Amino acid sequence: METVGSALDNWKDIWSSKSAGYSIASDGSMTDLLRLDGFDSGMGYISPENWFEYVRQTCETIGLATDDEFLEVGCGAGAFMHALSPCPRIQVGVDYSANQIKMAKEFKSEQMMFFEKDANDIHTLEKKFDVVLVNSVIQYFPSMDYFLEFFGKVVAVLRDGGRGCVLDINDIEKKDEYTRRRYIEHGGKKKYLENYKGLKHAFYSREQILEILERLGVGSVRIEDQFIRNCRVSEFRFNVFFEK
Repeated sequence: METVGSALDNWKDIWSSKSAGYSIASDGSMTDLLRLDGFDSGMGYISPENWFEYVRQTCETIGLATDDEFLEVGCGAGAFMHALSPCPRIQVGVDYSANQIKMAKEFKSEQMMFFEKDANDIHTLEKKFDVVLVNSVIQYFPSMDYFLEFFGKVVAVLRDGGRGCVLDINDIEKKDEYTRRRYIEHGGKKKYLENYKGLKHAFYSREQILEILERLGVGSVRIEDQFIRNCRVSEFRFNVFFEK
């Protein structure tokens, strides 16, 4: 049986290999950042133009302000943070891949700080934030216990009145069709299972997440379909916004 640690390590190896030995353009282009963060191919491909639109819409939804202190969990090489508008005065990114954090630090702006940390270690930052954002991360979580622990820590590091958003969540109601298309994309079920051995995606229901947030005492919660223009995986995902 696969352990929680080994399941996390399997995905960690994938993301670390994305940036290992990668030579990035000197200007740190968004094309390069999206490639490092895994949005460069297949059903999950997102063009730089559509990425900026997606981030801008997210910023409007959460009411991002220049005086906010912002945390992104699972920041990768920093594609989301580099597209933020308006630009918060303090931006902190954490990721469990040392290689990704190394790349993020290479072209960070003055207000950005990056740390190598597991998602469930964000409490060790010993800091509260106005906004905590988690994009395209929880589908890689190895167990429901890990997932529950993580949500509790996200709420804990938010200031009272702070806003949280968890984006790009696999919708369990659409799992069968999503899986069917993934098989087609990768040349059939057998080939897909061979290529993704030990690499599982987690799926969640909207009701499940709503119940968890209510249990944690969160105030208003907004759950909506994800929309990223011309991104084929978007129709199988949803986003959650909430206030503490």
